[in-house]
Amino acid sequence: MQRRNSKGSETKPNEMKRRENAVFGTSDTDLGEGHLNRRDAMKVLLGASAAVSLGLGGCERKPKRQIISRVAGPEYQQPGRTLQYASTWTEGGFPYGLVIKTVDGRPVKIEGNPDHPVNRGASSTAMQAATLSLYDPDRLREPQANGTAISWQRADERIIGALKKASTVALVTRATLGPSERALIKRFQEQVPGTRHFVHETADDRTRRSAWKAVYDRDGEVVPKLESAKVVLGFDADFLGQEGTFLESIRGYAQSRTLDDRHHRSAQLPRFYAVDATMTSTSGNADQRIRIRPSLMGPLSQALYAAVTGNPDGLKPFAEKHDLDRAQLEALATDLTTHRGQAAVLAGVHLPASVHASVALLNDALGAADHTLMWNSNTSLPCSDPSELAGFFGNGVDVAIFLGVNPVYDFPGGKFKPLLAKTKLSVTHGLALNETAEASSIALPSAHNLESWNDAEPRKGMHTLCQPVIAPLFSGRQEAESLLRWTQALVPPGHDLNQLEDWHEFIRHRWLRAQPETMPEETPVTADAGPTAPALAATSLAPQAKDGLPLATRRGWEKVLAAGGRFETVAEPFPPFNRAVALQLAAKKQEQGAYEVVIHPHHAVHDGRFANNAWLQELPDPVSKHVWDNVAAMSPATAAGLTVVEGDIVSVEVAEQSVELPALVEPGFADGVVALTLGHGRTAGGEVLKLAGGANVAPLIGAENVATPRLATNARVTKAGGKAAIARVQKYFKLRVPEFEKEDRPIVLEGTLDEYRHDAAFVKHKRHLPKPVELYEEVDYSGGHKWGLSVDMNRCVGCNACMIACQAENNVPVVGKEQCDKGRVMHWLRIDRYVTGDQENPTVHQQPMMCQQCDHAPCETVCPVNATTHSPEGLNDQTYNRCVGTRFCASNCPFKVRRFNYLRFHEQQMRDPVQELVHNPQVTVRSVGVMEKCTFCVQRINAAKFAAKNADQPLEDGSVQ
Repeated sequence: MQRRNSKGSETKPNEMKRRENAVFGTSDTDLGEGHLNRRDAMKVLLGASAAVSLGLGGCERKPKRQIISRVAGPEYQQPGRTLQYASTWTEGGFPYGLVIKTVDGRPVKIEGNPDHPVNRGASSTAMQAATLSLYDPDRLREPQANGTAISWQRADERIIGALKKASTVALVTRATLGPSERALIKRFQEQVPGTRHFVHETADDRTRRSAWKAVYDRDGEVVPKLESAKVVLGFDADFLGQEGTFLESIRGYAQSRTLDDRHHRSAQLPRFYAVDATMTSTSGNADQRIRIRPSLMGPLSQALYAAVTGNPDGLKPFAEKHDLDRAQLEALATDLTTHRGQAAVLAGVHLPASVHASVALLNDALGAADHTLMWNSNTSLPCSDPSELAGFFGNGVDVAIFLGVNPVYDFPGGKFKPLLAKTKLSVTHGLALNETAEASSIALPSAHNLESWNDAEPRKGMHTLCQPVIAPLFSGRQEAESLLRWTQALVPPGHDLNQLEDWHEFIRHRWLRAQPETMPEETPVTADAGPTAPALAATSLAPQAKDGLPLATRRGWEKVLAAGGRFETVAEPFPPFNRAVALQLAAKKQEQGAYEVVIHPHHAVHDGRFANNAWLQELPDPVSKHVWDNVAAMSPATAAGLTVVEGDIVSVEVAEQSVELPALVEPGFADGVVALTLGHGRTAGGEVLKLAGGANVAPLIGAENVATPRLATNARVTKAGGKAAIARVQKYFKLRVPEFEKEDRPIVLEGTLDEYRHDAAFVKHKRHLPKPVELYEEVDYSGGHKWGLSVDMNRCVGCNACMIACQAENNVPVVGKEQCDKGRVMHWLRIDRYVTGDQENPTVHQQPMMCQQCDHAPCETVCPVNATTHSPEGLNDQTYNRCVGTRFCASNCPFKVRRFNYLRFHEQQMRDPVQELVHNPQVTVRSVGVMEKCTFCVQRINAAKFAAKNADQPLEDGSVQ
């Protein structure tokens, strides 16, 4: 199978292998010309330090504007000490709260803000990997015009000149604009009346939003409160993986499943029923799972609605017609009816509006509103209809401005590049020279999330701020900063906008001047951040003090900046439900063909925006555990019907669009359903994304039906010929290995709620372990600490965020697809996945696995150079500069958690000194021939010890995470 490069020529497999060898050092026999030896590595390290000190092409490590740390100052006067800054995540689908750890002025680690009421300290994989994107050497470093570097001044002059003459302007942005960005766009439109603002998101929720607007008669979103639910029913809803505010859903779901061993006899757990067409991380956590096609979810939801409202007769014929368990459906209906006011029903964003209307009817009948479901009117901007955007560009546009979007790559249905060619002047503002930037007249480098000022109002009454923790590295500029400068050039002299120095001033004045009477010195700052609020306060912008602000107001700003925002939320009552409209909408039928295709955003690279992040490319899929690819996933029966095995290339055709991908066979899928993911098949934007396999499936979106853009119920799937390698980092998924069943040695131990109620320690009785014969004396830990890491298996949903967190914290390298396929993946922490029961509809078990720090560890006794030893605090220490790479310890490890550096993974990935900055200075960077593994983050243990010692307090249990 051959792939196309950015110039349209064929890229042969051996060329792809050479490219991967160059980036990841994946040649077993030849390290290749230009590999880094120890001396060269030191040069790179010193070069990185020198480049930072000299400015990396004019940049500075610290922003000029004052940013406020969460810990006591003075700022920047504690060399080697970590500082933490609160900020907001603006690159994903929801503005979660961040806490960013910096060392000597550079960010090295990201956590969730524990004070943020939505994510409550949780973070996603993309948030954890943001530091790698910050130090990406493939970022666009200077403005370009038709491929030639130009200055910012020249770029601004061309754009402003074109805007002054333009009669039609297209401004295309992402959906998650903050209130200040929205206000600025209104100001821009006032100065350029011919401007049309379009919102572009490939993985949008237009179908679900339109259904909610129809049945509730207002724009907004339904937010699940899973911590309050006793019964949850999901129709193809991936609320623990990709959809909505999934971090909030994960927190609520985990909270509802928290048990207290002291009260185990009265323990209660919610029940989660998943009606699914595909296997996702969410459906893998279900207590009961029903496999059906997407086209059948409407009829089933209607039958359940009838049963809940007193007419259960429709469940029996539905179960018989589609070979489902009638008793299971009746038990589901009974469970929902019994828990009125304590049940929630959710539906996937890709399902048709008729299903969402049926789900709204179910929730209304169950009394879920204001109990297990909440209403939020402060949503992201509604996405534009792609046909409207295409029609506007089809008539020719004078100026087109793309801010943080890439429609040439991911426009639904494809074919956007010819439309862009009709534009007189096209401007793309982005982090990299992506597909749209390459096709534009001018490409402008954007500032990263960690280099930016911004704000957000995700919920009513909740106002958050984004502050930079490092100055722009590559002469980048915020998209909003550019839009503000262009607007300032268009307004008449003396206009209030011209009194603002920059985008930071725009945000600060908008926050602080809106309601100055609510800004006393000791009161947290408030803000007028509503979408319809004026861009600036009606009060004059004339200075009131040296910096233009009263002292009390300035201190209030600093307090809210240190906290990351104001987090007081205002509860919104659910809008009135229009049952008549919902019944009419739910009655619409969905056709069914031989094959149905579902398109999801990728679990890690999303819609392709994170495709150049190697950490995310190498993050295993939560279900299949494959890396570096997108695939056509299907059930074993579907694969057998197509006469394909895993790795065979299949053609998926929707209307007139088609794509070829390798088949991945996965139990748990409904027969006749094929699942595809977005985000791969990129041709521009960096070197890493070109190493990934797969293909771009965006052209299939909306090809069959624009009303259900990511669902096609009448697709054509055929065997195309050829094969492609699929690299799975876990290759065996059955829970009980056949040869072990005779000895009753399952890998994961499980039990029922009744067993737990009878005995909280029931796991100890699940299997008999003979008393081991000890060759060594027991270690006495009574005089100090004994460290252990516990994971609540009842709460873990297998989201993989901990894997990226470990990678960022401990400088774990990526190795590339070829090495992953050989089993040489380097992750210290992994999430194993095992299945039991019916192999067509299996029960899934997640098992986080890291070094267990065994007492009398078998790895310690076989090391000939004493590189692995046991610490007085129970840790299995690894002395890297003593290890000679015998790998005896890996052979003896029963959990297979030791990783060996077969090649110079870290050194050969070094294409630019800036990449060195991503490494955590508290953790050693290992080289070839060294064994490494989980260390229980000993650097965090020591930091907690030092903090307790300085405070003259004992080190409490649980003080280290």
